[in-house]
Amino acid sequence: MWKSKRHYALNSKIMFDVESEKLAIIEKVIKADDEYLLREIKSLLSTPSLKEYEVSVSAMDTGTFYKDIQASEQSIAEGRIKSHAEVRQMIDLWKKQ
Repeated sequence: MWKSKRHYALNSKIMFDVESEKLAIIEKVIKADDEYLLREIKSLLSTPSLKEYEVSVSAMDTGTFYKDIQASEQSIAEGRIKSHAEVRQMIDLWKKQ
């Protein structure tokens, strides 16, 4: 995919700004006395990033893919399915528990 010089210039500026923002945030955290703020930051930092999630997900091979399709079609043929309305009712019951 073609990217303009402006795109690269913007990315370079963004990378530079990210480093500045990191330092500014670190300074604010060091000075912070707000326990709630510190707990929220800790929570955010312990949340997996999208990149970490993508690495943990492996691609399905075509054999497994087609096997799953066949199993689903078999379930449909045997009547082991739920309508959308039935699923909604199940969800409502789970929410009440």
